[in-house]
This record gives sequence, C-alpha cells and structure tokens, in this order.
Amino acid sequence: MRRLAWFGFPFAAAIFLGVYLGGFAIYAAVAVGVIALAAAMFAKMPQRARIRLASAGLAIGAAWFLLYNALFIAPKADFDGYIGIITATATGYADTYYDQISFPADIVTEDGRRARVTVSARDGGEPIAAGDTFTAFARLTFIGPSPYAPPLTCEVAGAVELTGRNIAPKHVPAIIAHALGNSIARVYDPAAAPFVRAITLAQTDDLQNDTLTQSALRRSGASHITAVSGMHVTFLIALVTKLTRNKKVLAFAGVPILFLFMAITGFTPSVTRAVLMQTIVLLAPLVKRRADGVTSVAFALTVLLLVAPYDAAAKSTQLSFLATLGLVTVTGRVYAAIDRTHAAQRLKNRRITRIASRFVVTSFAASVGALAFTTPLTAYYFGTVSLLAPLTNLAVLWAASFAFCGGLIAGVLGLISVTVGTVAATVAALPAQYILWAVRTIARIPYCAVYVSNPLLVVWLGYVYVAFTALIVLRGNVRQAIIPLTGAVVTLILALTLHVTLTRYGGLTVAALDVGQGQCIVVTRGSYTAVIDCGSSTGSVDAASVADEYLQSVGVRRIDALYLTHFDYDHVSGVAALLKLYDVGALIIPEPTEFGGDAIVALAISAKTDIIITDTVVTFPLGGAAITVYPPFNVTAANTGNALLIADGRWETLVTGDMDWVAELMLTELYDLPDIELLVVGHHGSKYSTYDWLLDAVTPEYAIISSGIDNTYGHPTPETLNRLYARGISVYRTDENGNVVIQLTMNN
Repeated sequence: MRRLAWFGFPFAAAIFLGVYLGGFAIYAAVAVGVIALAAAMFAKMPQRARIRLASAGLAIGAAWFLLYNALFIAPKADFDGYIGIITATATGYADTYYDQISFPADIVTEDGRRARVTVSARDGGEPIAAGDTFTAFARLTFIGPSPYAPPLTCEVAGAVELTGRNIAPKHVPAIIAHALGNSIARVYDPAAAPFVRAITLAQTDDLQNDTLTQSALRRSGASHITAVSGMHVTFLIALVTKLTRNKKVLAFAGVPILFLFMAITGFTPSVTRAVLMQTIVLLAPLVKRRADGVTSVAFALTVLLLVAPYDAAAKSTQLSFLATLGLVTVTGRVYAAIDRTHAAQRLKNRRITRIASRFVVTSFAASVGALAFTTPLTAYYFGTVSLLAPLTNLAVLWAASFAFCGGLIAGVLGLISVTVGTVAATVAALPAQYILWAVRTIARIPYCAVYVSNPLLVVWLGYVYVAFTALIVLRGNVRQAIIPLTGAVVTLILALTLHVTLTRYGGLTVAALDVGQGQCIVVTRGSYTAVIDCGSSTGSVDAASVADEYLQSVGVRRIDALYLTHFDYDHVSGVAALLKLYDVGALIIPEPTEFGGDAIVALAISAKTDIIITDTVVTFPLGGAAITVYPPFNVTAANTGNALLIADGRWETLVTGDMDWVAELMLTELYDLPDIELLVVGHHGSKYSTYDWLLDAVTPEYAIISSGIDNTYGHPTPETLNRLYARGISVYRTDENGNVVIQLTMNN
C-alpha cells in the first residue's frame, strides 16, 4: 500500500506550492513532474516505479490546482461588486458579534447565478438557523480563496427578514450539531458546559469568552484537547468498538458514524483527515489488506486536498497531519528506545509497575511523537512552546476520552429527556472538571510555557532540533541522549534568564502589542509593570491573551498598575480577563460615563484592586520613572479620556488614547508638554487625530500606530501618515510589524 504514499505526498506538495507560491512555482511543478515521469517511463533506473508515481503525483497535483482555480475560484470573481436583490438559504447558524451577525448561505442573484457566501448583516434579534430562507438587498465582494470561508462575502443592507424555511439533507448535520450543543448546555453545569461542547463538537464560541481557561489550556499544552481532531475520532471509534465487538459490524456501522461525526463537526480538516485514515483501518481487514500508517496519512491528505486544495493553508490541516506523521514515524521509536533501558526492564518484573510503566511510557512516547513535527509550526503560528505538554498529556488524556464520550452520551440523552441527560451529565462532568483543574494547576507553574517573542528562544529551539536530529542520524541510544538533553536544559535557563534580566531589570521598555484593531501597551521599568488599555474589536483576537503571552514571556507575574484612557470596547475588552489572570495593584481610570466604566469598576472591586479615578493631573511612580495622567476635558464626549506621559528623564512617551483634534488642541494649550521621543498615535491613526498642533508641540522622533490588518475604518489614514512622514517621524505599525517593543538600556 506504500505506492499510494509515493503518489500522495508529491500530489500534496504540488498543492502546497500552488497555495503558497502560485504563479511560476505551480507551472514549474507541472513541468518537472511531466519531465521526470517521461524519464522514468523510458529510462532504465533503480526505483523506476516509485519515481513514476512521485512524478505523476507532482504533475497531477499541480494540474489539478490550476484546474480547480479555473473551475471553482475564477468564476466567483465575476460576482465581485454585485449590488442587488438576492434570494438566500442559510446553511448554518448565525454567530453574533456586537450588533452584527454572520452565517454561511447559498444565494441566487437576480440574474440566476448561484454561489456559496458568508453573509453579514445587522442583528435584528431573530435567530438564523440552517434552512432559513430570506430575500434581501445585498452587496457581494470577492475576497479570494481561503481555507476558512467561501471566496465571497455578502453584506446585507439592514437586518435579515426571514421568509420561510427549506430544510435539505445537507442542512441536517448542522441542525444535529446545534441541537446537541444546546442539549449539552442544558444538562451540564454552566462551568463545565463550554468545555464539554468544545471537546465533543468543536463548538468553541462560549469557551473563547473564557480567557482564563483558554490561557491555561494554551500554557499547559492542552489546547489540542478542545480542537476536535484525530484523537477525538479515536475516542469515538473506541466507543463504537465497545458497543459492537465484531470487526465486520464495526466496519459497516463505524464508517457511517464516523462520516456523520465529520459532518456534524463541520468537515474540519483535522477531523476529515482522521475519519479518512480510520476508514482505511476499518476497511483494510475486509479487503484482506494490512493498514499502513504512512499510506493512510498520504491517502487522507490526497483526498482532502483534492476536494479543497486551499485547506493546505489551514493551520489545523498542517498541525493535524504533522502530528499524525509524528505519531506514525516517531512514537514507536521513542517507545522502543525507552523500553530497552535497564530501568524499564526492571519495572516489568512486577505486574503493578509493569502496567503503570507501560501507561507512562506509551503516553510520553505518543506526546513526543505528536510534538516532534508540530512544535516549530506551533511556535511560528502561536508564538508559544509548552515545556510541560508531555506532563499535561500524561495527566489529562485518559480523562479526555471519558469527557468526550460522556459528553456525547449525555447530549443525546438530553435530547430525549432533560432529566435523564442531567443525571448522565452529573457523572460525565467529573472528568471534564478534573481536566480543567489539572490544566489550571499546571499553567500556574512558572515558565511552563515559553514564547518565541524572545529571540533567544528561537535560537534555543533550533539548537534542540539540530542536537536531537544529529542523535537520531548517528543512531544514539537513551544514555547518549543525556548530553543534548542537559545542553537543552542549560541553554533554556540561560535564554530565559538573560531575556527577563534585560527586559525587566534594564531600562524603560514600552511595548505596543499587536491586538488587531485596538490598543494594549505594556510599560516596564525595573521590576515595575504598568499596562495601558487592553482591548480589541478584531473578532479573531483576544487582547487579554496577547497581553498575557507577552507578560509571561518577560517574567511578569503581577501588574502594578492598569491605566485606562477611556472605556471604548477596543480599549477595554480584555480588562476583565486581566483582572482574573493577574494580581493588579491599582486601576487608574477617568470618571465612568454613559460610555462605560461601571462594569469594570465592579470587577476591580471584586478582585480587590485599588481604584483611582483621575479628575486632575496626577503623577504616579514607575520604578524610577513616572507616569503623568492628564484627565479628560469633556467627560460627555466619546473620543476623549486620559492622556498619559511616561517619562524617565531620558525618554518621554505620550499616549493620547482616542483623543480627537479638539482634545489634542486643549491638551497642548492647557499643559506645558515636553519634547517627546515617542508618540503612540491617537485613535489608531484616524484622520481626526494627530493634528499639526500636537505634533509641533511635542516633536516626536518615533510614532507607533496600533491598528488591525485590513480594518474597516481604513486606519491608519493617509492624512495621518502624511503628517507624520512630513516631519521625518519614524513610524511603526502593529498591523505591519506585529508587537512593537522599544527598549532603553541603562546607558542609552
């Protein structure tokens, strides 16, 4: 069956070339594949059959990518700019964000053209369900191919007004998933329900609002538990196996159940991959063939990319396949290496220790296998490496299987009877509650995770992979692994110590974090830490998580002061989570107004945080430096608030929040502002802020703009950028540069 692997992996490689490089690369892949295939057909060479398969896979993959774009992507571009009446049928349920909703739908335009789109509309209060129909005036926009959404968006004018419901077979999985999710929410305790919905159905909407749990899962290395994938498919097939106990019955019953689960979870790449691989395992005995792990990976990857080539760009696709490849190729070797040691042999002499050691070694080997190829990608995408992930997996994976199966059973029973479902959920919640307790406990261990925002950690990670790759190539044993392992531990300690020392105990550091369309600034001076604002209006960004990762990376365990310029959502959405994640010494805010603030004050009181409301100019200490707060000029205006001047005698930074040009003018006329080195540009680069009088008054040398990529406001605007560039000010932007960190040494 390895012949399929020789075809499938080159096929996938061609698709990846097309997605990431396109253009010349994909045509080159076709040419190389055809030439190599021709050479292998007519020339006598060793491994000719394999070369033919690989060449064919490369050429066919590249050709299919070109054909897919011509058939399914290019025609969608013709819809771009369409404005008119559409008739639509929702294919899923609506997600609500602020006063907007979005959901997938199939539409028909006035001229009879059909397309699948993502609809966005004003929330009219009426829930949208799969199968609901409506007619609306809308605008279509072609956004290009993506693994996460259709290439077309549909912006409806106003709210959606439903005209009826037309349920088709393709809507059934979404309806079942929605009903099961609601059932779980009804029968489980509210504290456990979001986690159970995530681990069983990949419904993470409620869990994403729980920053405390999200942070614990991420730092402990357990986030994969809530990302429904191959592990959960394994749990499901184990449950079906227990119920059937017959290989033929298992194959005929298991495969439909797996495909239904795949549909219910939304055909996510990771679940699709696992279902396809498990299908091979179930069907192989029926056709008298032996299932092969590498072949199964190649088959699943080929089918997935054949149906949806752009899923190659999905993080879940890449992580899922790399984890599986590691489990197939690395886990067995790690287990065998440990099993051959003298200590492992001694533990086998007694029944109790034999069972326990087998469980520990198997769990550890599986964790190492799953992490072997995914760790660099995880560090690249999420900026985090969990050092205690193997320990976490050992502690919770056994419970995850019970939590998953229990969640499905309790959810189904809840559809029949809420009382019966509640009784089942009371028992099934125990493993879920244990997992939450375990990951939160592990997450509290200092440096359980490290962050690649520390460049020394990138070097360390590279060293670890080079050292252990050399060990494998040279066929080293477990005892010889002690040397690179010791080196990894020593260099890790040095990297962490040096980074924390330079950042926290050097000079002033001002970090504008990349929170999308929002603002969060972290200021450290010595051992003192202040945070200025923490919020984002970008739906995919959790400002508190971004702040938490940065603070953890520089060894911060306590926030001495949390300053808020004002109470707009994009400046305070992460404040509640920060108050839960950290011991915050003081909350320093303007007078709460009708624009917000009362809820934040209540949270601060419950967290036993001191609250200081500024109504006059006040200066606060900053570890040898100082922060001066200028209060709002008009508390009834939305775009005003506290302005902050951070000064340590050698470097001044001014933060104006969302002040508009009127507030800036009053600031310059009422106060004698010094010449500054750094300006955090007001209102994310709005054209109504950062006017000439402010720039002339403070003469900054550098400017930081905190704004989101492709935000709908057009921030930063050309007008603001031109005013900055005209004065020779160096501009740094979070939407282009990510986190912007300016650090002063003690001498500079």
